[in-house]
Amino acid sequence: MPSLPKTTAAAGAAAVRKILLDQWVSEPLLAQTITGTFTGQVRFDISSTTSTTGQGFVYLRIINPDGSIATEVGTATTTNLSTTLTNRTLIALNVGTLNITAGQRICVDLGWNYSFGTNTTRTCIMSRGSSSGTDLPVNNTTTTANSPWFQFSQTLLFEPSLATSAIIDYGKTYLNITAGTVGGTINPGDELEIRATLVVKEMLPTSTGLLTALPIMIRFRPGLGFGYVPEFISLRTNEGKIYKSFLILMQT
Repeated sequence: MPSLPKTTAAAGAAAVRKILLDQWVSEPLLAQTITGTFTGQVRFDISSTTSTTGQGFVYLRIINPDGSIATEVGTATTTNLSTTLTNRTLIALNVGTLNITAGQRICVDLGWNYSFGTNTTRTCIMSRGSSSGTDLPVNNTTTTANSPWFQFSQTLLFEPSLATSAIIDYGKTYLNITAGTVGGTINPGDELEIRATLVVKEMLPTSTGLLTALPIMIRFRPGLGFGYVPEFISLRTNEGKIYKSFLILMQT
């Protein structure tokens, strides 16, 4: 990702102010307890240090599924920025004990503090990415364009993505309509009903493992080829009762 510049201006001897440069929000978490530390390294610079003091900052929060804040975990600022894009230890925080409920997310706010002694304009750059494949070291001196990073000291558990949250299966069979319940071999002139069922099982950890079945039925009639059975695509209960049916518009 490219560096992200942000230009700010203030008149006179401005008090310390904050500018948000980035906000990172994680995928939904599974219920778990998070302990240990949260650390990170990012490169920053400022266009001029004349009558100017600036630091990078980070806020770490746990947010609820509706976006409200569940826990203010902590905040930290870096050492003062220079005019060279330089590595900064953005945070080294003991997070205590965080009791996460399913669906909550991690929110990381990144930005910079500044104070000006005169009426002026300054630009701060935070380097948000690199193609080097090498992480920034833990220091406040490196200028090499390596990759910024944040990490918790323990492995976190996330809810599966939608692409892996369901198991899809299918089955197929036929019914001899002519023979009915008698059974036996298929004879010339028998009317057959070919049945296929698509089954989707929800696999999210918070789900009840709901099964959704979508039966499709086609009948072969003597001398008439095949035709769709009325209400042939339907959602059915385990007892075979139709919960909801679907129709297909056929072009002639």
